[in-house]
Amino acid sequence: MKHLNFVASRIAILFTLGVVSLGLTTASLAQSAPKRVALLVGVGDYIDPNMRDLEGPPHDVAALRDVLVRRWGVAPQDVKTLTDHDATRANIMSELAALSRRSGANDEVIVYFSGHGTSALDSTARIPLPHGSGAFVPADFKLVAGADASGL
Repeated sequence: MKHLNFVASRIAILFTLGVVSLGLTTASLAQSAPKRVALLVGVGDYIDPNMRDLEGPPHDVAALRDVLVRRWGVAPQDVKTLTDHDATRANIMSELAALSRRSGANDEVIVYFSGHGTSALDSTARIPLPHGSGAFVPADFKLVAGADASGL
């Protein structure tokens, strides 16, 4: 459980926009053929009306899923997608935990996010992040009172 909490917290805090390939490990010592697993998240329709919506992210997720399955040979059941209002913080964290459980030491793990993001260097958003880190913005993110959403 310590590993899962470490992985989930580091991904949630340090994730930047784009594709990140991670070597997540599980407690299992069983040797099996490496596989590819993915979590694809696309948020275009934010719940907070103060957040600017985006048209592209759900389409990005659908297109990448298609490429992973048709061209890279990833099994459809090994590609989990969350889009728009389903891409809440709780659902994303739950799927990251599930991704850790369904992947092994030698597997290729893809985590992709399309939507708003921010970093510790963004002084207009006033979001407390560790120096040098960034974060993606889930569908249920609520702006801090007085924060400027124009940079998100």
